Amino acid sequence: DGRIDYNEFVAMMTKGNGGVGRRTMRNSLNMSMRDAPSTH
Repeated sequence: DGRIDYNEFVAMMTKGNGGVGRRTMRNSLNMSMRDAPSTH
């Protein structure tokens, strides 16, 4: 169905990209966090 298991996703990120995947995820998370206050 196209959905991916979260554990598989984490394993793929840590194994494939090393820290790059985690850094990208953190950056996008920070962006959503920064956008959040304007919606409250």
